Amino acid sequence: MVNMNTHTFVSNISGTSNPYYADSNSKTESSWIKTYKEKTGSSRTMCSALECGANASHGAHVRDNDNRKSQSWAIIPTCASHNHPSNTDPYHLKGDVIMMEVNINNRV
Repeated sequence: MVNMNTHTFVSNISGTSNPYYADSNSKTESSWIKTYKEKTGSSRTMCSALECGANASHGAHVRDNDNRKSQSWAIIPTCASHNHPSNTDPYHLKGDVIMMEVNINNRV
């Protein structure tokens, strides 16, 4: 059994799939995963969600639920399912995930 207290608890940020939130000039879903890997040096290929073994093909905009006073956003690599707009349930991250902070205007 996993001790959930050692893993960050996050929620997806709704509405970030529109072009306003696309990274730089790219309007593709892959833009944030590419930026994440470039900025963090991470070579993560698996979804950041705890107990998920799917391929990390998306850069998901999330809010850290463990730090409720923070208004900062972060990008993490996730699978399509964990980054889907219908996924409104908070989830725990694997312990080694780097959260790339971005501000609300998505400037890294």
